[in-house]
Amino acid sequence: MFRKVSDMTKREKAIRIALITLIVATLAFIFTQSALSPSASGKESDAVAGFLSHIFSPDGFIITNLRQIAHFAEYGVLGVWISLYVCLFGIKTRALALISLAVGQTVALIDETIQMFSGRVADIVDVWTDFLGFFTLSLITYLVFLAVIRFKRKKDEING
Repeated sequence: MFRKVSDMTKREKAIRIALITLIVATLAFIFTQSALSPSASGKESDAVAGFLSHIFSPDGFIITNLRQIAHFAEYGVLGVWISLYVCLFGIKTRALALISLAVGQTVALIDETIQMFSGRVADIVDVWTDFLGFFTLSLITYLVFLAVIRFKRKKDEING
């Protein structure tokens, strides 16, 4: 399903290692945030909201929905890293793209389970927000990748 490491150039190996590192770091961030106690999580949210209230209206959409935006964003970032990995190193990109969506949903479920064990309330809305962030940015990544591939093919046809 994935290209063999022995078939990769040094540059491709470096990109592969960088993407794996970014995926692991993002997962560590997500799971670490989920393991925070309710009071620690609330303090972090309040600190971020306090900082952002200088930029955005305190009663506006951003501050009011800060936690959901954070869930969407962190899973969106994870979706970009995983999608880039699949696009660059997957042989069967379409099949792997669908599998990556299952990975995103599974990570979201694990995330909420960790929150339950840290004394926080698990919320199905958070799971769907997480998955929506993962799906949306994954889809954008796949579409941009396909557009670049098509552009390169057309350019090659014209030039050669």
